[in-house]
Amino acid sequence: MKKENGFDSLTGDQVEELIVTYQKKISNIHRYASFDYCYNYFQFFRKNNAISQIGTKENLELSVLQLSYYLASWGMFRGSTALLRHSSHALIPVVKFIAGTSEKYWDIDIDNYDSGVNDLGYLYREIGRSIDIRLIKEGKGKVQEATTVLVTKILLGVFGNTPAMDEFFMKGIGKSNFANSNYLESFDKVIVIWNDISGFYKKHKQIFDNKTIPSLQFDGKSSTIIYPKAKLIDMLFFERGNVIIREEKRTKEEKQKIVSIG
Repeated sequence: MKKENGFDSLTGDQVEELIVTYQKKISNIHRYASFDYCYNYFQFFRKNNAISQIGTKENLELSVLQLSYYLASWGMFRGSTALLRHSSHALIPVVKFIAGTSEKYWDIDIDNYDSGVNDLGYLYREIGRSIDIRLIKEGKGKVQEATTVLVTKILLGVFGNTPAMDEFFMKGIGKSNFANSNYLESFDKVIVIWNDISGFYKKHKQIFDNKTIPSLQFDGKSSTIIYPKAKLIDMLFFERGNVIIREEKRTKEEKQKIVSIG
């Protein structure tokens, strides 16, 4: 069966509905809020013209822990992931790279992909290169490079400039799951998705431009920081993918029941 292209098939009403459905699930104790806390933390430095301070001796540990807990909430410290076998120290090079980025990289969002996609590609590659994690499996050392999923989750949680291309998002847009794909091997496909996102934004520009959702503070109150448009894209296709996966699971279970009865 040919996968349905989510970028082409969704109506404006469906875009609105999916964003609202996702938004209703967010609370200060729900795992979804781990994005908010991470994004708020890094954006605080950006808004105060203090990006370089993210990686100072005084802030390095907290910066790493903020990023680590967000990634853990979103599945990057489980199963066969390389991070599962490491402490938060594994992300120190990533945080130090982030601390050295210039303001222009923090301005990238889907409404300026036409001019910013090359800079976004640079961030993608450099974040990936910053992660060199030795995965120990079955008593043997094996170097596992960063995956597309991990890199895009970091970009979303820190810069808010791309959706996280995990299983649910990929299912939502109707593309094959990157799963454990090496970030460089998948780069050409990621570029295609960014171009598709840009076209999808232009098609529904009014919805995204008028949608102002504040992030949550740790106390559960709304902050003054507004979700970037890339986060809205992430939300709606994550939710769509979630619906599709649940339906596929239900259909599979029903077929199994029929077979067992027969």
